[in-house]
Amino acid sequence: MGTVIVEGSLPDFFAVLLANLDHVTWMKHDIPLEMMDLYNTLPGHGPFINTTTVSGLGAVPEKTPGANSATDAFYAGFDKKFSPTVYSLMYGITKEAVDRNEYLNMLNSSKALERSFRATKETKLAAPINDGFDIETSADGKYIFATDHLSEAPGGSARRNTLSSDADLSVASYQLAINDYCDTRDGRGLLLNLRPGRLVVPPENEWLAFEITQSQGRSDTANRADNAFKMSSRSKGIQVVSKSYLTDADGWGLWPSDNMDHELSYVEWEAFQTYAWKDPKPDVMWYKAREGYTFGCRDFVGIFYVQGT
Repeated sequence: MGTVIVEGSLPDFFAVLLANLDHVTWMKHDIPLEMMDLYNTLPGHGPFINTTTVSGLGAVPEKTPGANSATDAFYAGFDKKFSPTVYSLMYGITKEAVDRNEYLNMLNSSKALERSFRATKETKLAAPINDGFDIETSADGKYIFATDHLSEAPGGSARRNTLSSDADLSVASYQLAINDYCDTRDGRGLLLNLRPGRLVVPPENEWLAFEITQSQGRSDTANRADNAFKMSSRSKGIQVVSKSYLTDADGWGLWPSDNMDHELSYVEWEAFQTYAWKDPKPDVMWYKAREGYTFGCRDFVGIFYVQGT
């Protein structure tokens, strides 16, 4: 439980209420956020954080006997700046409300406060995906999901993390996405050997996603063909992950199993905390929560999302 800072002394009736409010708030807050498991997390420090992408190295050349080893260098890439945003909300409880034993409503108010913070953060965390085709950008200045991402090395080929054409989830489009995902290359054109671990979908697409990935036979044909997605090393074991805050009912995408294999980042500057103090003139106890964080895509590599038609 986070520390509750009480400014000034509170009468016993407010002190007891505060303990109950905080217990309910933190009991709800300990429930994991739905969208958070799609992010890698970084600690925030200072007024901002600057990050820079870099290319990989080229292929290793042969070394002839007695010759020096070849040298190579990384190419600096694209900058992404993370600056914190503070979110804060409070409400008051009067002594009259306490005297009238409105405890149930007051405890529900703490649930509502935590729910406001939770819904806000879930929506914010979903924004880079929901808006990744027309608002949110990667470090290279392209939209997060694009077919023309830049390479750090001069003359590098365009790279992509979405299909060349929008497509609803199907056996054919899923196969294309897996092939594109596994063909992701670094800034020098070398394969990254990425493998998808999760098929991320909104709730409307969850049933179809399970049919495509988990059926014994192919879901798009009446014959008895085996489901190759359950056998291929590229797709075997992919988990279906449904996210309620994804707004495109036909959208779907691929994520790695380990969040360290992508650069969609959540940066926390100030952990969620609760505060309370009493205004003695109107006999009102104010109860407040706040936190500070930001999020963004440092690099597009490792995440792949497709707009439905």
